[in-house]
Amino acid sequence: MWWRWSHKGALVLPISAYELPRERPDEVPVMRQSWRDLLFLHTPVEPAVIQSVLPARLTVDTYPDDSGREWAWLAVVPFLMRNVCPVGAFTVPSLSNFSETNLRTYFHLEGEDPGVWFFSLEASNRIACAIARHWYGLPYFAARMETRLRGETYDSSSVRHGAGAMTKISARIGEVRAMAEPGSLEFFLTERYLLYSLRKERLMQGQVWHSPYLLHDVSSFSIEETLSAQANVLANHYVHALYSPGVKVFAYQPVEI
Repeated sequence: MWWRWSHKGALVLPISAYELPRERPDEVPVMRQSWRDLLFLHTPVEPAVIQSVLPARLTVDTYPDDSGREWAWLAVVPFLMRNVCPVGAFTVPSLSNFSETNLRTYFHLEGEDPGVWFFSLEASNRIACAIARHWYGLPYFAARMETRLRGETYDSSSVRHGAGAMTKISARIGEVRAMAEPGSLEFFLTERYLLYSLRKERLMQGQVWHSPYLLHDVSSFSIEETLSAQANVLANHYVHALYSPGVKVFAYQPVEI
């Protein structure tokens, strides 16, 4: 088993802990959907900043820069949700297809089960927002959104109804790269299959399953956003970007932990 320790002596999980959730669960999934045209934009953040806003039992997950300094990572991820529906049901175009943009970070649960914590999830479908808030306890917000890929040019914008939190993103998609290798930064940032939320003050764990992401380099990008300020985790300079054409996804019943 491979272990890594930070420069301050904090335990970082073994690679096997990140690989295990990629196995397809034995349970029957409750939802199916496709995630299309995902853009992963990341900025390093001081771990203490992220830790201060995480619920109890969750410990910020870190990955070092080239100097060996450990960082937490904050991500803005715009993409398209397609064919969202319960397993065994038919899709309804007005409900099953919409745009989404997430603000997220990474952590582990008491030394195991590394996953994703969402500070916010913007979606262009009000009904989908209401269902996700009820089912998962996820902080969804209805927003005016548009995400488009034209050739190699990617554009996404979002303005939250009411509060006005926004994103404006442009990028140029580059060449296909090799699949993310376990232990790499790209693997750490993208290959996440467990998500957590608070529902009525109870910590919930959900799981998704999909094939590994096919990733592309991003040759250039720009981002303006106020989501991080709304979440009290004000971002610095976004330094890392990846694109994926997408995956088909199965989601499983969330459980209280």
